[in-house]
Amino acid sequence: MTDRSNPFADMPTIYAYTRAQALEDGVLVAVPRAQAMGFNVPVVVTEAVWNSLIDWDETDPGFAEIQAMRETAVLTAALHEAKALIRRQGQGNTDESGDRIYFAVEAIANDGTGRIIETALWMLIGPGDDAEPVGTIMLIGED
Repeated sequence: MTDRSNPFADMPTIYAYTRAQALEDGVLVAVPRAQAMGFNVPVVVTEAVWNSLIDWDETDPGFAEIQAMRETAVLTAALHEAKALIRRQGQGNTDESGDRIYFAVEAIANDGTGRIIETALWMLIGPGDDAEPVGTIMLIGED
């Protein structure tokens, strides 16, 4: 039986790129600190988020500590906005979709200038490779 609403329903998959492959390729970067911070799903960031907001110069003597603080800042901002969305939804004060949140993070630019940059981000909670819920933090415009 053919599904008229989806003309491709009976067609073979030509190409698929899994989340696991994206992690292996570095297109997505795992942020395992997320679970300890209170996320109930595995969370990753895109390579662009990692490079612009989390990664730090490995030659800096405080590299590990600084990078951990930068990762924590991104995750904290996402978690606060996720909790705020849940509160708004519980109060009936929003028609926002429950699968995405929008937030911003301030961080020191990773270009040696010492300037503070504010970056708009969004997080999508969607299905992983096995349909399990997973979170992906992206720059606005990435999907």
